[in-house]
Amino acid sequence: MRAYTRRRRRTWLIRTSVVVAPLLAGLLVAGFVIGADRRSGDDPGAAGASSSHPTQADTVVPTARYANEEGGYAFRLPTDWNVMRNGTRTELADPTGDVSMWMDIAADGEPGDVLTAMLPSLTFTWFLVRPEAPILRKVGRQPAVSAGGTGVADGIAIRFLAIVVDGGDRNYTIFASVPQAQDPVTVTPQIEATLSSFELLPGG
Repeated sequence: MRAYTRRRRRTWLIRTSVVVAPLLAGLLVAGFVIGADRRSGDDPGAAGASSSHPTQADTVVPTARYANEEGGYAFRLPTDWNVMRNGTRTELADPTGDVSMWMDIAADGEPGDVLTAMLPSLTFTWFLVRPEAPILRKVGRQPAVSAGGTGVADGIAIRFLAIVVDGGDRNYTIFASVPQAQDPVTVTPQIEATLSSFELLPGG
C-alpha cells in the first residue's frame, strides 16, 4: 500500500486542481456518456446474507454481493439492479437504466494524476461538461480521489461522479452518472452504499 502523508496528499491534490481548472473552459464541447449498456447481464446472486441500506425514511433496499475475480474487487449492489461483466470491467444500472455505474482497473500512477488524465475523455460524446474540483475520500477502506460534475447527454442534464481508488498495487476507476432530475434522497444513498461496500479481493 502506498503511504499517504499529509504533505503528499496536499501536493497531488493541488497539482490536480491546477490542471483541472484550465480544462473547465475547454470542456464545453462534445462529451462522453459513460454508464451501463442498459442491458441485463450476469445474475449478481447473493453470496452470504443480504444487508439493507436506507434510501428514504421508511424504505430500505436489499443488496447482494458481487465479485469480479478477474478485476480483483467486490461490492454490494441493490438486488434489482442489472449487472454485466466484461473482463475486469463491471457495469451496473438500475431497473430504469437511468442510474448507471462502472468499475474497472485504472492506469498506474498517483490517483490524482490518473483522475486528471481521465476527465478530458468525458468530452467525447457529452456536451457542456463541467467538472468540479477533486477531493480526497474513502471508497470502502481504500483512499481515493473523486471529482463530481455535470454535463448534457442526449438532451438530458446529467450529474456524474468520477473516482480513482488507490488499491496499493493497482488503481481502480469507478464512474457513476444520474439524470439531474432524479431524486437525490433515493439515488445518492444507493450509490454511496455501493461505494462504501467496495473491497479488494485477496490476491487481487
